[in-house]
Amino acid sequence: MASPVPDGASFAFDVARMALDEQLRRIEALGKAGILIAAGGVLAGFLFGRGSLLLDAPRLIVGIAAITLTGSLVLALLAFWTRRYDVAPRPQALSQLMAAREEWLRWRFIPNVLNAIAVNRRKLALKSAFLTWALVSLIAAVLLLGGYFIYAQFWNRVRL
Repeated sequence: MASPVPDGASFAFDVARMALDEQLRRIEALGKAGILIAAGGVLAGFLFGRGSLLLDAPRLIVGIAAITLTGSLVLALLAFWTRRYDVAPRPQALSQLMAAREEWLRWRFIPNVLNAIAVNRRKLALKSAFLTWALVSLIAAVLLLGGYFIYAQFWNRVRL
């Protein structure tokens, strides 16, 4: 604890904590994307249940719809697999150094905060990619099925 604390240590720590707080807000926002899983499940229930429009659909349409919906649900679930994030400094580490000056503690824990930011950045990128592709897959399923619905309901009537 005898090492001198640089003048900007407190500022550097505050900036790093702000970056970590921003990541935690983004994590919370991405966590709310669980609605995607619910939307996919509801859509799958409507499409593959009794009295479904897909009962008379060509096998290719049914197969593509099943694959895109399943892919969307799997990707959305994989996005929640990355739910563990780092925070810094950890309370356990701080409790062992309670007697130290706050400036020294901030200086000591800057590398921990920066490491947590780096770990979270990778996990956030992975989570964001999974959710993006899950949403793209769900939109593809909706567009495919919407197109087939329009074809089945309106196009056949026009030709008669």
